[in-house]
Amino acid sequence: MFLLARTMPARRAHWRGAALPRPLEDTASTMFAGAERSVIVDALQADGLFSGLALPLPVHEEILRFARATRCSGIRSRIEFLPSDHTEAERRFDRSVLSGHYFERILQCDRGH
Repeated sequence: MFLLARTMPARRAHWRGAALPRPLEDTASTMFAGAERSVIVDALQADGLFSGLALPLPVHEEILRFARATRCSGIRSRIEFLPSDHTEAERRFDRSVLSGHYFERILQCDRGH
């Protein structure tokens, strides 16, 4: 599923079968100053991504604070470590750790809601 989701034909098939999104109550406000909704939507529909947004600094800082202070998991959830301890985690578990995930822990982040 992960690999298929990276292809546009699979995404389009998903979009055709997915439930229609609920209308937003307040579509005028956004944390992204200068963002033009129609440009973003067009890019998402055409390419599947839009790279022109940057999080406001306070949001970025809160996410970074959370990520630095919270243990993440390697591909197997038994492997947990702080990002700053990545090299030590590889040595301790005697294997390469290519990525760290927060899974449901992200719900504990103030900006994760």
